[in-house]
Amino acid sequence: MKYLNLIRWKNVLIVIATMYLMRYCVIKPFLEYGDLPVMLSSFNFLLMVVSVAAAAIAGYSINDYFDLKADKINRPDEVLLGTSIPLKHALYINYVFNAIAIAVALWFAVRLGDWNYSFVFAFTTGILWFYSTSYKSIPILGNLIVASLVAMVPILVVAFEMILFSKAYRAELSSGTINYMPVMYFVTGFSVFAFMVTFLREMVKDMEDREGDKEVGKKTMAVVFGIATSKVIAQVLLWATVFSIYYVAFKYLPGDWISLAYFTIFIVIPLLYVSWKLQKANLPNAFHLVQQILKIILVTGLLYAVLICVQLA
Repeated sequence: MKYLNLIRWKNVLIVIATMYLMRYCVIKPFLEYGDLPVMLSSFNFLLMVVSVAAAAIAGYSINDYFDLKADKINRPDEVLLGTSIPLKHALYINYVFNAIAIAVALWFAVRLGDWNYSFVFAFTTGILWFYSTSYKSIPILGNLIVASLVAMVPILVVAFEMILFSKAYRAELSSGTINYMPVMYFVTGFSVFAFMVTFLREMVKDMEDREGDKEVGKKTMAVVFGIATSKVIAQVLLWATVFSIYYVAFKYLPGDWISLAYFTIFIVIPLLYVSWKLQKANLPNAFHLVQQILKIILVTGLLYAVLICVQLA
C-alpha cells in the first residue's frame, strides 16, 4: 500500500477514468448520434491510456523525491521516502515507468502509422521531470504546468480521434456534410474546467506548503507574494470559474435545465463553499481541507460526462 501511496494511485485512477469518460460518454455517443464510428480501436486506445498512466506514475514518484526536504517540514507524518520506502526506489519507479510510457507510446504511434505521434508522450515525461527538478519552484509557472498537463488528458483523447477522423472523412468534412466540432467543443470544455480547478488547487497547495517551501528556498506563489495576495488571486480565479460555467450553460446549453442543475449543485455551490473556507483559512490543515474539496469538485465536474452519455442514449 505504501508504494501505491507513493505513486498517488487515486490520482492515477482519476486520469484513467477521465480518458474512458471522454471516449465512451462524450466522443462515442456524439459520433453514434450521427451514425459515425470512433476511429481509435479499443486496443489502440488502451495503449494510449497505459502510456499516459505510466507517465503520471513516473511523475508522481520523482516529484516526491525532489520534494522530500519540504515534505519533512510540511507533513512529517506522511513522508514515505527515506522511512518506509528507500529513496532509490523512487528513482527506479521513475525510470521504469518512463520507459514503459515511451515504449508503449512508440507502439501506439507505429500502430497508427506515424511514429511522430510518440513525441507527444515523450514531451510529457520530460516536462514532468523538469517540473519536479526546477519549474515547480518558479512562481505561477509550476502551477501552470501542472494545470496544463491535467487539461491535456481529455484533449489527448479527442485529438487522436480527430486526426484519424479527418483522414477518413476528409471529403465530408470539407463539404460540411459532417461536423466534428461539437465533440471538440464539449471535450475542450472539460479540459478548460480541469485546467482552472487544478490551477486553483495548486495555488491552495502552495499556501498549505508555504512554510516548508520557504525553508528549503522554493519560490512558489505563496512564498513570493504571501498568503493574503495568493488568496486574492485564487478568489479571482475561483469566481472566473463560476462565471465561465454559467456562461457556457446559458450560451451553449440553453434550455438544458438538467445540466444547469448539475452544475449548480455539484460544482458551483461547492466552489462557493471553497471560497468561504479559503477566505477563513490560515493554518496548513485548513488549506489542506480546501484543496481536498477542490479535488472532489474536479471529479464531479468530470462525472458530468456520465450525464451527457445518459442524455444522448
